[in-house]
Amino acid sequence: MTFRLKILLAIWGVVFGLLIVLYIVLNSWIRNQIRERYSEDLLRSSAIIQQLHALQDEQNIKSAQVVAESPRLKAVVELGDANTALQLAQELTSEMRVDMFAITDAEHRKLVQLVGGQTYEPQL
Repeated sequence: MTFRLKILLAIWGVVFGLLIVLYIVLNSWIRNQIRERYSEDLLRSSAIIQQLHALQDEQNIKSAQVVAESPRLKAVVELGDANTALQLAQELTSEMRVDMFAITDAEHRKLVQLVGGQTYEPQL
């Protein structure tokens, strides 16, 4: 091998080595940047979802308070009739688009409980 070829091979080796090192460094840096950005986006998204759930819970509580204070429901609770309570519960679940609805009397005895539009009797 001539001296010129040896120098040329050495230069190519150094350039190739530097390219490999540059590729490894850039690859690592880009992966870290992507991880950081995605983790920040995920944290922001998670915070937004938590806020939406909190607002939905707040809205559900207010809706339940409005329903609980309705004169028709109060009259059904005072009556204590399970059939009337069932009719009112079915009506309210279809109006409110809820999956579960329960009515209890003043002594906290269950008058009616609807789950998915069907009366629910727990198996004890």
